[in-house]
Amino acid sequence: MSKSNIRSFIALPVDYDVLKKISKYLYKYDNDKDLRFEPKEKWHITTNFLGNILHDDVYRTCEILNKIEDKFRSFNISLKEINLFPENKPRLIALQIELSNELINLRREITEELRLNRIGQSGRKAFVPHITLAHLSKDNIPSDFQISLNVETRIKHIDFIESKLTHRGSEYILLKRFTLNE
Repeated sequence: MSKSNIRSFIALPVDYDVLKKISKYLYKYDNDKDLRFEPKEKWHITTNFLGNILHDDVYRTCEILNKIEDKFRSFNISLKEINLFPENKPRLIALQIELSNELINLRREITEELRLNRIGQSGRKAFVPHITLAHLSKDNIPSDFQISLNVETRIKHIDFIESKLTHRGSEYILLKRFTLNE
């Protein structure tokens, strides 16, 4: 990757108190050698993975997200369950998010604006809202893993994040936070 590119994505952060509550469900798996948990600080809902974009596109993406933050109000989401993900070839333990009209519309607007401006590779995959909690060992995937939840939280922000790959995994750098209207 050249120095003129940055690997980035757009995400919806979840309230930290809610994340602490969710982590209590996973406490008994802390010492499981087949799971590599992501730190709570990295838990988020990715709306759009942009991949490697030019530095010029960082500014343009911020302009797009500035417009979008003015158009959308904060909204509630429902955290459904913790399970293996994706279903057909599990590689993760993820917190599944219930699709709502607000979430679909926000993601659609971001995707369309990025596409019109030819920024990143956003929108190529189907949108399955989730939060990655842990990565699974390739050698030992549990046959069943499901924890039902009934948790609601409010989405108040859109984050534009740089993701640097290191030998220890990905490192996230917040480029800019956008606040949705109340």
